[in-house]
Amino acid sequence: MTQLSPTRRGFLSLLGAAGAAGALTACSGGGQGGGPTEIRFAYWGNDTRQRLTEQAVEVFHSRHPDIRVKAELGQFQGYFDKLATQTAANDMPDVFQMNEKYLAEYAQRGALLDLSELDTTRFSPGTKEAGMSEGALYGVNAGVNAPTMMTNPRVFEEAGVELPDDTTWTWDDLRATSAAITEATGGTRHGLGSMAGNDAAFHVYLRQRGASLYTDRAVGFPVELLESWFADNLRLQDEGCVPPAAAANENGAKSIDEQAFANGGYAVAADYSNLVTQLEDISGEDLRLLRYPSTTGRAAEGGLWLRASMFWSASARTRQSAAVLTFIDFLANSTACGEVLLAERGLPANADVLAHVADRLTASDLKAVAYLEAIEPELGPTPPLQPVGGGEFPNVLSRYADEVMFGRMPPAAAATQLVAEIEASLAG
Repeated sequence: MTQLSPTRRGFLSLLGAAGAAGALTACSGGGQGGGPTEIRFAYWGNDTRQRLTEQAVEVFHSRHPDIRVKAELGQFQGYFDKLATQTAANDMPDVFQMNEKYLAEYAQRGALLDLSELDTTRFSPGTKEAGMSEGALYGVNAGVNAPTMMTNPRVFEEAGVELPDDTTWTWDDLRATSAAITEATGGTRHGLGSMAGNDAAFHVYLRQRGASLYTDRAVGFPVELLESWFADNLRLQDEGCVPPAAAANENGAKSIDEQAFANGGYAVAADYSNLVTQLEDISGEDLRLLRYPSTTGRAAEGGLWLRASMFWSASARTRQSAAVLTFIDFLANSTACGEVLLAERGLPANADVLAHVADRLTASDLKAVAYLEAIEPELGPTPPLQPVGGGEFPNVLSRYADEVMFGRMPPAAAATQLVAEIEASLAG
């Protein structure tokens, strides 16, 4: 995950400069002299997302000829560096894709428009709250997903290992199943991809134990839970359930189409439900979405939640707030937009839009729908928005996980130092 700037301190100084500048300059203009109002719309994505987004913008233009949307495509690598620089220069796009890791950084420093007046009455329960901070809505859910154990049944079959019952399996079951697959394939495949540096997997682990990544603006877990997470993952490596650290690192540096899971190298990988379509397209496999294992073997205590793959946000300094709200309402609530975007960014948060496009979704998309429907009765509360400084956590967890998995630090020391580093980041 790329950071917003070379250092968090540098990023915060950029936002601070933007805040001091206030509303001296603003975003897009237009609308004077009878011309259409123009707004800028920034997003990241691949060629497929670009094609679908441009189609959606054209549909919007046909319905709102008085508003012109200037789309600005970027790549994820460097997207937030550019957005931070634009914010400091009072050149922020009017509307833009936002990531959960950085929403608080912008919201709590006054850079984002409060979108609370947007109609979210048809949003599925728990999908609106993910973008809220201190009672205001700063990010509108652009696509719903949930943590899942992405599973390749063919690898299980070839290893002669039965698929687990994901309503009853435990972490011990996961370890035993993964070890059996690795052993049965002579180590040419592994039962599980490494999870030690996976912040979503760690968050599930915490929630099953009554903790969370954060509580308000503080670390939400005791250091002992992080120590046990590192120790449990080290055991998975020692027992051959996951690949050695060097192989796992090499795999993580590859593009998704080159990674081991997409090429049958792992039986199970901790991932997000919306990625099933892309992974099936790449691999040609008939994948399964399984719940995470639990500590008790009861799915109702699995700690899962609905999350936003990304958000729609807007600049607090836009001159075109009415046009901005119209466009975001179209993106979030229009069935016409839903017919174009479908599930490329995740499933629509608006239940009416999802129902409208259901018969247009691919078989892979419908697997994600079925998974979210299956876990709906078991969902826990939506986690609080990550606080300012919280966006550093995925990078920090990955770095200390490497130290543990390569044997350079014991779990206890790594856990203590990581928590101290995150606490310093939260303190600013």
